Amino acid sequence: MGLKKLFESYKGVAFLLSIIALTVLVALGKGTMDDIVAFLKWGFSALVVARAGEEGAKAIAKKAG
Repeated sequence: MGLKKLFESYKGVAFLLSIIALTVLVALGKGTMDDIVAFLKWGFSALVVARAGEEGAKAIAKKAG
């Protein structure tokens, strides 16, 4: 499994889990607008971190030659 596939699967899994958790909270009546905003912020930051990690891995691979 290449590094790119690992990051792609990480982003996909993180996004899917956040959607499932948010759906459960809303279904139980415990989800508020603040929860929705917090989940969206968390999901976005997770994607940004994964993207930065992918760029860093590419730079390291390029240096290693």
